[in-house]
Amino acid sequence: MATNPYLQEALAQQRLALDEQMKQYQAQSLHAAAQAAKAQATENRGAALDWRSYANPYGNMAESLASRGLKNSGLSQSALSRGYGA
Repeated sequence: MATNPYLQEALAQQRLALDEQMKQYQAQSLHAAAQAAKAQATENRGAALDWRSYANPYGNMAESLASRGLKNSGLSQSALSRGYGA
């Protein structure tokens, strides 16, 4: 059974077009997922900061102050917390 070369070429071109379209859809999907993850991370960062402020209103920044050096070690935050508690 002989096959028509024109038919084979048309089928090959159609497959190439379909593969290219699938690659484009995949790239769009990955881009949308990355944008959604970035937006969620931004939203979660704000929620975590609000929670830390609520859970420990006087020492919520002590960890970031400690990362800046001994001068800002968070000891002043602890003293502040004790002062408000007394």
